[in-house]
Amino acid sequence: MIVNASNTHKVSVKHILDRIGDQVVTIKSGAAIADAVQILAARKFGALPVIDEPGKLIGILSERDIIRHIGQSGASIAHQCVDDLMTRDVISCEITTNIEDVLTMMSTHSIRHVPVVQNGLLVGLISVRDVLDLQREILGNTNEVLEKRVQGRMIKLRHEISEHLKTQEKLHHANMVLMERMAELEDTKERLEMQGSEIVNLAEELFITQELLHAANKAAPQRESA
Repeated sequence: MIVNASNTHKVSVKHILDRIGDQVVTIKSGAAIADAVQILAARKFGALPVIDEPGKLIGILSERDIIRHIGQSGASIAHQCVDDLMTRDVISCEITTNIEDVLTMMSTHSIRHVPVVQNGLLVGLISVRDVLDLQREILGNTNEVLEKRVQGRMIKLRHEISEHLKTQEKLHHANMVLMERMAELEDTKERLEMQGSEIVNLAEELFITQELLHAANKAAPQRESA
């Protein structure tokens, strides 16, 4: 049986009966206490529903009831009938009752067994252990689902971190390349500036040389005429 872990508030007694079955062992009104004790011991039950001839629930006899009466009356209760010791005001539930409500019933009335009744007839008997076992199964399913979700999220997160680190590495590499290019440009600029300065100096020297040659050319005819 699979129970939706996200809807535990909708889990009913029917889910328990599906697990343990709806075959309930009962004892009829008028039966001897000795017979009830024998059934409880053989089946390792904690309680027996008491029914009348038509099968209607009229009471419940628990180990606690028997022990309490033994403390009061001793072994003589073995000769009494179940009707003398059973609890007549039975706290029961239906197959549609929420299991959380059943636990509340058990806690409020200090009982460990609750008969399941449908249309006035007994259809099952559930114990506090049955309810807790189902709750543990539900919580186990919930933990499994949550664990899978967390694992999936962790895988996705690791992938996102890996991609982020790759992007950061690429950005770092791009910054390093950019810094190298900028350094190269600075070197080129300095070389160009130095070359420009040299060109200016050469131009100045060339201009001076041209002036000197021009002056010399003017002076040459004058020397010849003299």
